[in-house]
Amino acid sequence: MSYVVKAPLVLARDKGGHVHHVYEGGVIDWLPEDQAKHFVDTGLVEKSGGAEDSEDEGQPAKSAPKSEWVDFAVAAGYDREEVEAMNKADIQALDFG
Repeated sequence: MSYVVKAPLVLARDKGGHVHHVYEGGVIDWLPEDQAKHFVDTGLVEKSGGAEDSEDEGQPAKSAPKSEWVDFAVAAGYDREEVEAMNKADIQALDFG
């Protein structure tokens, strides 16, 4: 289950107990059950709709972190250095057809 962060920032622990800072709009692909329940109940995160968040199959969700969009663009044939210099909105506007 994935979760989209709705708060300005959440501190989410992974299975190894490490804490990650995840900012608003970020996607968390892991959460321990107790933390997931607390975050959802308090409105810090919402359950993600999964594939319906993406326009095209395999494409990251609009709310995915920039790093996922960079990797996606590089896999589609774009130059990593050029893509990393772009902002996320510009990367999302690239032609992945």
